[in-house]
Amino acid sequence: MIGLGTLINSGAIVAGGVIGHFTGRLFRQDQQDALNIACGISVMFIAIAGAMQGMLTIDQGNLVSGKSMLVVLCLALGTMIGEMIGIENGFESFGCWLKEKTGNSGDQQFVHPLDFLIGYKTFPIARQ
Repeated sequence: MIGLGTLINSGAIVAGGVIGHFTGRLFRQDQQDALNIACGISVMFIAIAGAMQGMLTIDQGNLVSGKSMLVVLCLALGTMIGEMIGIENGFESFGCWLKEKTGNSGDQQFVHPLDFLIGYKTFPIARQ
């Protein structure tokens, strides 16, 4: 089924957010920071592994690289398009709008729009 990975990933993110909301008070701030760093590093390794899987192959017992310029081109084009359409500002505006519409404008514990942007860019990435 097309999109099943995205649905499962989204469900896991929502479940993790709910669990984190109720259990976050059990951890000290330094523990929460350490967990955030560990999760960020994990996401980086998963992304690097996915990119390397498409770039490296074994041909007759030799490690062969390829498609590295395609990765560079995709990153450069994606960055240019995102900057031209102002996608970061749009996501930040959406985060502010969401904060206001949910009645959490004064809540210091509510997600900061920049955190929302980082989470949106990082987590919903799933291979089909």
